[in-house]
Amino acid sequence: MSEHIGYTLTIALAIAIGVAMYLFARKWQAREIVAASEGAMLRTLIDNLPDLIYVKDVNGHFLLANVAVSRVMGAKTPSELLGKNDFDFHPEALATLYHEDKQAVIRSGKPLLAREEECRDQTGNLIYLETIKIPLRDAAGTVMGLVG
Repeated sequence: MSEHIGYTLTIALAIAIGVAMYLFARKWQAREIVAASEGAMLRTLIDNLPDLIYVKDVNGHFLLANVAVSRVMGAKTPSELLGKNDFDFHPEALATLYHEDKQAVIRSGKPLLAREEECRDQTGNLIYLETIKIPLRDAAGTVMGLVG
């Protein structure tokens, strides 16, 4: 009789472990789906805003850009900007000005807000942009780039 109870408890324990593993796997899968969905929603949002949105590393290389930025820079898609910087798209004097502004934000850790900047699009038309440059910090608070 005790063998039968032990056998039944072993089966019950195995079933409980199996159910727990199944539920854990389902929860893990749901988290991955939500994370992917959130990424897609964020990408859709930034690509459909008329404002220029980008993230750059401390050296000024694009890590992320939206469609509006790619249009101004003359790229077909935002992904064409990744790894490049302002010197790849603008005359040296203008790119140097942008780079110095970005470096000042990175060094100081203070945002540059509502600054009007002169810019030329890829067809040479003069445009004015109101820019915001905000330091991007890692978990330790170190500036690792900027968001604009």
